[in-house]
Amino acid sequence: MKNRQTKEIPILFSTPMVRAIVKKSEPKTKTRRTRNLEAFNQHFEQWNFIKLNIEPDGKLHAWFESRVTGDIASAIFPYGKPGDSLWVRETFGKHHSAGYFYKADSHPAAQNAKIWKPCIHMPKEAARIWLELLSVGVERLQDITEQDAIAEGCIQYEAETDWLTAKYGFQVIWTEINGEESWNANPWVWVIEFKRIERL
Repeated sequence: MKNRQTKEIPILFSTPMVRAIVKKSEPKTKTRRTRNLEAFNQHFEQWNFIKLNIEPDGKLHAWFESRVTGDIASAIFPYGKPGDSLWVRETFGKHHSAGYFYKADSHPAAQNAKIWKPCIHMPKEAARIWLELLSVGVERLQDITEQDAIAEGCIQYEAETDWLTAKYGFQVIWTEINGEESWNANPWVWVIEFKRIERL
């Protein structure tokens, strides 16, 4: 495994999450995603997560078993496997002479919405943030721990007060991005751990 050629895979982050990744103190080191798990989240109560395994196709699969029929099925992790590199797609702009600039940097032109291009359109050549994929897990969204919520870039105000916990902060951010119904549905999610690196 150490000698295999690593892949470089794009991953989208919102502007606040980019800022959390580049923080010098307690940067964001985890993210949760539902991509490729949609089939298991339509009737999530019917599925038990079994294991993660790299299959003969070279891809990382999450295996589930149906509580109703006993059928076994898998979802492919869409961001490679541990050891691969992720390049961050973020909201950006481009000047004909100055090159690329980024909304997360609080650029002076940040209030001019016309200059910004959505992160989904960001080319690889514009990427400035690279991450090494360290580990992958699968769990239900609301099973996030307080420590993991902090790793997600959320702030812990008072551990004794539920509505001021980092976990509540994560719930607020998730709801803003995905809608309240997504939090209430408590879907299966990939738990992705990473660290920031220089491009190899």
